[in-house]
Amino acid sequence: AAENYSRDYNDMKKTKSSVGGKLFLTLFALPFAAVGAVMFYLAINSIILSHKAAEWDVVPCTIVSVDLETSTGSDSTTYKCVAEYTYEFNGRKMSSDRVSFSSGSDNIGSYQSDCSRSLRMSKKNDTAVCYVNPEDPSEVVLFRDVRWSMVAFKMVFALVFGGVGFGLIIFSVFGLNKRKDKKFQKDYPDKPWLWNHKWRDGTIQSSDKKGMIFAIFFALFWNLISFPVAIMAFSDGFIKKGDHGALFVLLFPAFGLILLSWAVYAVMRYLKYGTPVLQLAEVPGVIGGKLAGVIHVKVNIIPEDGFNLHLKCIHKYTTGSGKHRNTHEDTLWEDSQLFASEILAADLSRSALPVLFAIPFDSRESDIDVGDDGIIWRLEAKAKTKGIDFKTQFEVPVFRTEASSPDFVLDDSAIEKYRAKVAPEDLIKKLHLIVEETPSGIRYRFPAARQKGAALGMLLFTVIWTAVVVAMLKFSAPIIFPVIFGLFDLFMIWAVFDLLFVSSSVEIAHRMITVTRGIFGMAPAKMIQRKNVEDIQVSRGYKSGNKEYFTIKLITDAGKKITLGHNIHGRKDAEAVADRIKADILSA
Repeated sequence: AAENYSRDYNDMKKTKSSVGGKLFLTLFALPFAAVGAVMFYLAINSIILSHKAAEWDVVPCTIVSVDLETSTGSDSTTYKCVAEYTYEFNGRKMSSDRVSFSSGSDNIGSYQSDCSRSLRMSKKNDTAVCYVNPEDPSEVVLFRDVRWSMVAFKMVFALVFGGVGFGLIIFSVFGLNKRKDKKFQKDYPDKPWLWNHKWRDGTIQSSDKKGMIFAIFFALFWNLISFPVAIMAFSDGFIKKGDHGALFVLLFPAFGLILLSWAVYAVMRYLKYGTPVLQLAEVPGVIGGKLAGVIHVKVNIIPEDGFNLHLKCIHKYTTGSGKHRNTHEDTLWEDSQLFASEILAADLSRSALPVLFAIPFDSRESDIDVGDDGIIWRLEAKAKTKGIDFKTQFEVPVFRTEASSPDFVLDDSAIEKYRAKVAPEDLIKKLHLIVEETPSGIRYRFPAARQKGAALGMLLFTVIWTAVVVAMLKFSAPIIFPVIFGLFDLFMIWAVFDLLFVSSSVEIAHRMITVTRGIFGMAPAKMIQRKNVEDIQVSRGYKSGNKEYFTIKLITDAGKKITLGHNIHGRKDAEAVADRIKADILSA
């Protein structure tokens, strides 16, 4: 009883501590949220006032005085156009000192000095006019146009402060839901998969909706900052006329349009397929056992070349801190399957995809709370279709249990009838490779520019990165920044060059293997005697988005590694090609 009391008391203390932490986080976030809300109101209100003033009466006025006040601080100088003027409306003589809808001094562009110059000219020529609200003649202004650079400036503050403030508040509110799982953690200390309510009953929703929401908010956040910044750069004389270096500012809203397209595509895919659900046959997936279940989709999917299922064990970790903080994902193990049909092929209203994978006994378990370092098991399913392609993913529980066995052998007869039969020539065609017979044996060719999507994505990213480096040099940024960014740029330029122009060929003869790899295949040939070949292995090359590409290497008995082919998408396909090359070498 004493132990139970102590445990309950400690849990109560932890709960109070958690609530206190969330409350502190909320209170800390409130000032940021308030600043964001106020700046957003000021930005929108100036637009509304200018819109209303468009219908006000235009009335001649007399400029009594005009001046440009200058305020010099510790690190900046601000300006304010001040003026006094008189006007007559409905027989009443009135006066005012309101110049525009944006009060206060600033140094955003040359707006204040332009206003001062314009008013001085109007005073000299006696041509000044003001804009009067006919319903309230005391409400008057000299300049009624929207000052877009100031709107942009306020919106940047609104988004940055509001994003931080409201983001922390949302995190603190929804973070409280994690307390619901502590009871299961206490009651089932040896069954961690029950601690996560998303896994508990074996019905797991895909992360598609979360991904769509992230795409929408990230695209909006980027565009609502980049477009105002571009407006600030090009309006009010902020960038000198004829300074073509300012055109680099347009790269940021251009990238924003790409992000917006990504968000629109994510929304369209969600509207078409909804939220697929994975129903596990048993919870959890077992290390030294199997992961089995069915993926249910609300619509009937008609694939062009079958369904691809991919199971990955991923090490997700974070390095650095602050602005240098980066998140990485390394694939520790993976397996894939290709199905020609699905379980409910005759049902025109929905689809069901079989899931059955054997999980190696030496795999690592899922982490309940990944944090900055942990293991994720991710199941992906995709299919090319007319219009928007089908693609979904799930985070699945995989743990070591009493059923785990190093001698486990998967019985996959239940899914055999759904499998796609991939002939060797079909695999070669799919990977855009060329296999041809020669007078002395067989030749494998790995042409350049096979992965057009990866090449295009890398090229686009490199162009943007290069533009940023040029902009740094153009605007005299501290030399350390263009140097560091430039080194990365050289690496990316080489990666693009490698994707587009580097090809290789492997000719297997009776006694000799000839490997030629270089730009357009032009390079000195490497000759390896067949008897000196120790193994053909597959190694990870690089990642592009969520796709991984692999390299096939020949290992000699002296331990030397020679690249035979690279840029092959999918470990399983790369291993199939490697096995075929190895078989040809052994039988040559």
